[in-house]
Parts: sequence; C-alpha cells; structure tokens
Amino acid sequence: MKEIRNLDLPVVLTDAAKVDKVRILRASGLIEADISEPGDSIQKATILSITNLGLIATHIGEDPNG
Repeated sequence: MKEIRNLDLPVVLTDAAKVDKVRILRASGLIEADISEPGDSIQKATILSITNLGLIATHIGEDPNG
C-alpha cells in the first residue's frame, strides 16, 4: 500500500503477480481498480484510487510526530 501511495494514479500494471495483489487490495476495500478477468489472455489492472480505508492503512505504524 505504501508503494501505491507514492504513485501517480491511475497506474496500469501488467505483471500477473502484481495484478493478483491488486485483486486482494480491491477485495479488501483498500483501493478502487479495474481488473481483467482471471481467464483473460492478458492480465491487466488499473489502480484508480486509494480508498479512505486504504489511506488509513498506509499510515499504520508511522510516527505521528514525524
């Protein structure tokens, strides 16, 4: 999530492993994304935005005074 927070969104990913991670993050409600179907010949995910829940998750463990 912290890597995604630092990206200029939207961003398109085509690596199958990263697309699978995007599926998990979207299912968890942490991001909004368009994702190709698992059986498609080309795996692609477009991360559109980070949800409020995702923003909270990116700040867990950070020093509030830093």
